[in-house]
Amino acid sequence: MEKSLGYLGILATPKQSNPPFSREAFYRFLSKEGMKTGLPVYVFLPEGVDIQKKTVTGYRYLPQQGSWELKKFPLPSIVYDCLWGRRKYRTQLKWLKAQANVTFLNHFLRNKITTYKSLVQDEVLASFLPPTKQVTSMNVIKEMLQVHGEVVIKPIQSTSGKGVMKITSNQTTHQAEGRDLKNNIFRKRFENKEALLKWIGNLPRVKRLVQPYLDLSSPEGSPFDIRVLVQKDSKGEWVETGRALRSGTTSGLTSNLCGGGRATTVAPFLESMFNEEQRMEIERQISAIGEKLPSYIESKHGRMVELGLDIGVDRKGKVWIIEVNSRPGRNSFKRIENGTKYKTALSSPIKYAHYLLEKKQKADGQVP
Repeated sequence: MEKSLGYLGILATPKQSNPPFSREAFYRFLSKEGMKTGLPVYVFLPEGVDIQKKTVTGYRYLPQQGSWELKKFPLPSIVYDCLWGRRKYRTQLKWLKAQANVTFLNHFLRNKITTYKSLVQDEVLASFLPPTKQVTSMNVIKEMLQVHGEVVIKPIQSTSGKGVMKITSNQTTHQAEGRDLKNNIFRKRFENKEALLKWIGNLPRVKRLVQPYLDLSSPEGSPFDIRVLVQKDSKGEWVETGRALRSGTTSGLTSNLCGGGRATTVAPFLESMFNEEQRMEIERQISAIGEKLPSYIESKHGRMVELGLDIGVDRKGKVWIIEVNSRPGRNSFKRIENGTKYKTALSSPIKYAHYLLEKKQKADGQVP
């Protein structure tokens, strides 16, 4: 078995495939980038951690063969944690995090409610947040509907817009529309408020939050948001990689790409909706959020390597923080500006891992 000079281990999500993990193309890219910088990379699954022997069975990419080699490795010096479905692997995760010679590149935001509770404690960030409550009973929804007439209900742990729905209840309309938990678009009308609330009460039992509905759509009725990707660079500092405008279908409620949305550059879209003074103020506020939020989130939840900030802008030009993702997608940047920022979006984790490893080796006296 090779002696470790400092491995980056990518903790991947198991998948019934060959190799047996998801996001193979991304990890292949990271492996190649690691080779360029002298940082050896392997991919491992939770089941590959041998607690007794303190070793890991993982996969190393062989570029000449274009394939992955299964091999036994020392424990990684740095772990890039990309694991979904974590509950069943608590033992391995707890043990890995307890190892003094293992540093995790990133931690996760648990869910939308815990993120909201953290952000709302900061006066500046709180001014960009819509009122948000966890749905602990039907009374929570009733009360917000009573005040606002239109609300949005979201699962606190959903991704890709799944399960997000708009609820309308007024003198003339009682309606639910959005996407179900399988990401199918739906629209239902009800005779009265009681029938609507009964339907909500019979939804699958998942934890949800409720917020006032914000009209974050274009004049044509397409929902949109601005994805701001912030990442650590080779100096360990937060930088903005890029911004992408994501717009959804006119029949939908969300702008996620996997739900049929499309990505474009931000400036032309905002120019079609706002005057120059408004646009400058919107850009200023988005930049302020991007500069303040990452380090603040780290202070509450531990080290992060990247964050996807989903920013909404309503018809009046008011800027809203819609969501913060600790495992952000990058595909928006592949579709705009000829993909010029996409490679940076992909390679930043390697640069930050290299920085952390060098810092760690200097602290251990391994580097003069």
